[in-house]
Amino acid sequence: MAWPEIDRVIMPNGLELEDDDEDYLDEDEEDDDDELFGFDSNSHVPRDSADPEAPKQSAHVFQRTASNPLGERMQFSGTLFPTKFGQRKKKTPLSPEELFPPGRCMKLAPPALRFINRYDTSEALIYTDGACFGNGNAAARGGSAFIFKPVYANDQSGRVAFKLEDQGPDGKTYRHTSNRAELRAAVAALRYRAWSGEGFRSIVIATDSTYVVNGATDWARAWVKKGWRLSTGENVKNRDLWEALLLNVERLHDQSVSVRFWWIPRKFNHEADRAAKGAASIPAPRIEFGDLIGVRV
Repeated sequence: MAWPEIDRVIMPNGLELEDDDEDYLDEDEEDDDDELFGFDSNSHVPRDSADPEAPKQSAHVFQRTASNPLGERMQFSGTLFPTKFGQRKKKTPLSPEELFPPGRCMKLAPPALRFINRYDTSEALIYTDGACFGNGNAAARGGSAFIFKPVYANDQSGRVAFKLEDQGPDGKTYRHTSNRAELRAAVAALRYRAWSGEGFRSIVIATDSTYVVNGATDWARAWVKKGWRLSTGENVKNRDLWEALLLNVERLHDQSVSVRFWWIPRKFNHEADRAAKGAASIPAPRIEFGDLIGVRV
């Protein structure tokens, strides 16, 4: 069942919280949204047509971050950063749906649908979003979501949504904010599958959050050099999630997979937005931070 449209929730204590759906910046930088939404392509590659008949159900398991069965690096080095997607100018840039239509990932058995670049089958796209009711308040409640393949009435396994944890990856407790929810969605998307095992050499995170796009590809470089401080001398907010995100970028790089971030207009991110709001409206809190691992999806 699809998530309903939710713009406000009423907490058990009667407090009414709203989702302002705004993007809050953590750095004194100018936004350049328009130039981020562009066209990017390599060479023409024949594609398989999308088929809505897919496995009926998926499963994912919750895994505490202390587990490291693959022997992955456990600490962000501070030397590798993701890049922005879509720098090439074009009179009529393709929308995310046009540039990354559903295609079959033939490395999987059976083959599964993904959003695959129509000009480069080694590149896949994941839509991410976060929401927070009562943003900035002590009682704020956040949710995160990502969409990694088409969602159908008979198969909704391409949509992953979950309540934002009270704890970060460092075990400390943090107040819920829209920025944390947005960041958390991107972290979860990168960890959900072994993308290199599916044959991809590039993952594009599509989000309507300038905070996530600019922070990951631009501001983080300065933050690391300044010891995670802003130009004002204040500590960078959400450092725990920024380091988790950048660590996962490095982990994928170790597997020959690059990560790029694409700012997209909100109208192209409706599915993830609705799912994130639905997750944020769940009354029960989620305490511990951990990875969601996709199985048979």
